[in-house]
Amino acid sequence: MGLWEGAPFHGETIDDIRGKQILLYTDGLNEAENQEKELLGDDKLLELMADTSELSSKEVVDMLKESVEAHRSGATPNDDLTLMCLKITGLSPEKAI
Repeated sequence: MGLWEGAPFHGETIDDIRGKQILLYTDGLNEAENQEKELLGDDKLLELMADTSELSSKEVVDMLKESVEAHRSGATPNDDLTLMCLKITGLSPEKAI
């Protein structure tokens, strides 16, 4: 996913994605500003996502929305915020047809 054709893309390969979460979001998440104009930031986002494997997709989205609101601490939103979290489930390779 990206905005600009030709922009460098650095991906990774995951052998088995079952049980993994995929989070798609707009920059209104990591660039959310508080009253001092400090960004939530990528490091904080990674910290928030570090221990979410037991959460449902809805719980992840709710937790991130609450975290953004807490970070803003009453500041007016500086951007829109769109979040989508998917958890990949499926049959084990032994049961796949």
